Amino acid sequence: MTGKIHRLIKDKRYGFIRDKQNNDYFFHASSIKNADFDYLEVGTEVEFEDEDTEKGLRASDIYV
Repeated sequence: MTGKIHRLIKDKRYGFIRDKQNNDYFFHASSIKNADFDYLEVGTEVEFEDEDTEKGLRASDIYV
């Protein structure tokens, strides 16, 4: 799946990715596979695996 980083909370090391259908996916810095979380910016395009958890949508295995 593809999307763009929509929001980053750098001090807590998490953020949200928005897909083309306007769904927001939570992600943690540990899910980024080929980049450093500290250098990510809002609007960066990413590919990721999506999961539907009891807490909501979550992105994993994220590649910039």
